[in-house]
Amino acid sequence: MVKIVEAHAHGPADLEGRRRPDLRDQLAVVAPQALGEAILFSLTPVNGAQLAGPGFEQHAAMQTTTAEKIETESKEKLAQADERAHLYEMLKEFSTLMVATYDKTGKHPRLNARPLHVAKLEDDCSLVFVTALPSEKVAEAQRFDGNVIGQSIMRQVSLYGHFEISTDRERIAKVWSKGFDVWFPEGKDDPNACLMIFVPRDAELWDSSGLKGLRYLFDSARALLTKTVPEAAPDQHAKLKLNRA
Repeated sequence: MVKIVEAHAHGPADLEGRRRPDLRDQLAVVAPQALGEAILFSLTPVNGAQLAGPGFEQHAAMQTTTAEKIETESKEKLAQADERAHLYEMLKEFSTLMVATYDKTGKHPRLNARPLHVAKLEDDCSLVFVTALPSEKVAEAQRFDGNVIGQSIMRQVSLYGHFEISTDRERIAKVWSKGFDVWFPEGKDDPNACLMIFVPRDAELWDSSGLKGLRYLFDSARALLTKTVPEAAPDQHAKLKLNRA
């Protein structure tokens, strides 16, 4: 969307002794209301008068800086959206992930990692696991943040975030599968069953699948020949801030 603001510069014959309007009288400054909105100033001289001077140049420079900032923010948001979509597609590949919690009963925290089946992957990349309510991992998850690790031959992902514990029977029923009956004899209504929901805050991913893998091999071969270190492309290695408190 482009807003055009017309500012008229009046010549001396129009003023008839009145105070000559300064820049603030002649320009209406319109602030952008949405990302991507541009501002143009149409200067229509009257009787040959021209707007000029350091005030106008400063204002024009300010508008240019604002437009550049908006464009940069727009590109950053698009890049972040692409990275989140990439992370989501990678997480869909893993049916089981290593879930790490921290035990701080001793002098130093100890990392405890366990493989858990992914009951559901949410749209925001949160991960839902079914586990036993009276367990060490649930107790640890309620006290400290934790990590989730996924690895295949060509793809690896590491997540850091916090856990939420839910005993909502309706929510448990929605993600329940027959495989969980092995651990919970009473099925989805077993009082010991709960959901351990991992909400990621930071993520790091490595992806050498498909054409990205071929490009990595080419870059590695070139690095060997030139005795340099290859740089990973953004779609091969990325760090994400998921903007959660």
